[in-house]
Amino acid sequence: MSYEEGMEFLACYDTSEGDAEQAVHRQKTLDVLWLVGNQYDVRIDHMRNLCDVAGISFEEFCKYTGGTK
Repeated sequence: MSYEEGMEFLACYDTSEGDAEQAVHRQKTLDVLWLVGNQYDVRIDHMRNLCDVAGISFEEFCKYTGGTK
């Protein structure tokens, strides 16, 4: 399969589903980081590392107010 054929193949999928899945994944990631950080009293420098590994900016994490039910 050529590059152009691959791009045509990908174009047939609706990106809204992918966007929704990414938003859910990001929300779950923030929820878990917040839970771990608060439950285990993680040091700030370690929390920065966890956020980095999870692909969440530490600044965004600091603005987060907690998990959703």
